[in-house]
Amino acid sequence: MREILGLKVNLDLPSSGLIGQASRHAEAGEFREAIRFSYIASIVSLARQEMLTIEPSRTNRDYIQQLGRQVELLPLFTRQTELFEEFWYGERGASREDYDSVGSLYNSLNRTEGYSGRGRMAGLPVERG
Repeated sequence: MREILGLKVNLDLPSSGLIGQASRHAEAGEFREAIRFSYIASIVSLARQEMLTIEPSRTNRDYIQQLGRQVELLPLFTRQTELFEEFWYGERGASREDYDSVGSLYNSLNRTEGYSGRGRMAGLPVERG
């Protein structure tokens, strides 16, 4: 178990469980929380691919810096980080469209060549261990 942005996450489980939680929050109209879970799912997926290392002391900018050599992933993850920070730390209200934007970035990360993260944003079942 690792803590990522205040959430305890089992890194041995696929990120699709986090995406399922994000979808449930979105269905309940809790878009800020849905964006948070989507962003954490991206961090977990990238860590499972050994593209970054999760540590309690790391910041979102540290994770971006770790992806520095991943030319195709860096702009996608950087934009997702910016959106997450805008809605989470900026405490700005989020809409369905904002959540969909973050989800689109998650999906793009999963489509990028060399990235084999599991799952897509929409309609994923929650996997239980």
